[in-house]
Amino acid sequence: MWVGFELTRSGRLLAAVSLAAVIAGCSSSASLEPVTPPADTPSVTQPSASEPETAATGLPQVDDDAFEPVNDPAAAEPDAALAQTEPPAETLEQDEFTIETPAEPEVTEPVVWSTPINGPHQLEDITDLVLLTGQSNALGAGTSFDAGLDSPDSRVLAYTDRGWQIADLHQIWDLGWHPGNDGSEPPSNNLALHYGKRMVQLTAGTDRVFGFVLATAPGQPIAHWQRDGDFYRAVDRKVRAALAEHPTKNQLDGILWHQGESDANGGEAYAQALNSLVANFRAESWFSADRPFICGETSQFAVNAQLMALNHDGDPWTGCIAAAGLPTHEDGAHFLATALRTMGQRYADLYNQMWWQLPR
Repeated sequence: MWVGFELTRSGRLLAAVSLAAVIAGCSSSASLEPVTPPADTPSVTQPSASEPETAATGLPQVDDDAFEPVNDPAAAEPDAALAQTEPPAETLEQDEFTIETPAEPEVTEPVVWSTPINGPHQLEDITDLVLLTGQSNALGAGTSFDAGLDSPDSRVLAYTDRGWQIADLHQIWDLGWHPGNDGSEPPSNNLALHYGKRMVQLTAGTDRVFGFVLATAPGQPIAHWQRDGDFYRAVDRKVRAALAEHPTKNQLDGILWHQGESDANGGEAYAQALNSLVANFRAESWFSADRPFICGETSQFAVNAQLMALNHDGDPWTGCIAAAGLPTHEDGAHFLATALRTMGQRYADLYNQMWWQLPR
């Protein structure tokens, strides 16, 4: 067996020859069975690469971020400020009165195909279609509602989030929430409704029907309406969507503009921006130079001088209604519902005066 052991250290050819001689000379009782290790020989298993050492029994378990689990329910509560998912509201505050207006959403106005209107007049009956745009007073947020004074009229239609309907302050006209809400509270007011109702009075006995589109940007300066800006394009989309349903009308009959609180100081720069805005609207296919563009004063600010100047600019299709001194909230900037009703009537009076200038 010594010779056999040494064979393992020789070259393969020599090992084969010597092994044959050894086998021939050995007793027939000799055996080359493989050696089995003793039963008490320990077995060694290599750890799997997929099993981390920290997974061994008895070691503390941690999550993927290596933080110990939180056991205190109070500690698990998220901070209220960090949990807020809605964009912060824009706040206009003075004295003790606060109006919160939501941050303007990025919304693409779809074409909402209206169902038949539940009334004597359908959208194809609209003869006078206007756009009301501006900031918070054009929106009318934070104002009261009176079921009698603010009742709908079948000859006044609004473009809502569900298409054309008889204008009712409980609907949603703009920003996905105004003037209607979730029904738990009375709605806010809006001067466009009262413009329409006054036009009904002024045209009694005629077949004229009045419609309006609302597109506002609370808290924004006039620069927010810069042509080809995001908001200007949003106004363009909304006007086109509202016009798309009318079988014959492809233009607005007027624009009502109520803005200026965010440009309170006014001045020449505001005058130039306002003139550019009028020119930009008139350059659109849905408006023209021989249709009314009417603005309204703010409650008290210096910008009123530039707004009222439209009454003396030599253009018969531009004008401004008086509003300074009408009732406001404590902040002195936001009109009350009673003021919005009066303003709507004044917008209608001036619009009707200009309307008679149209070729017959």
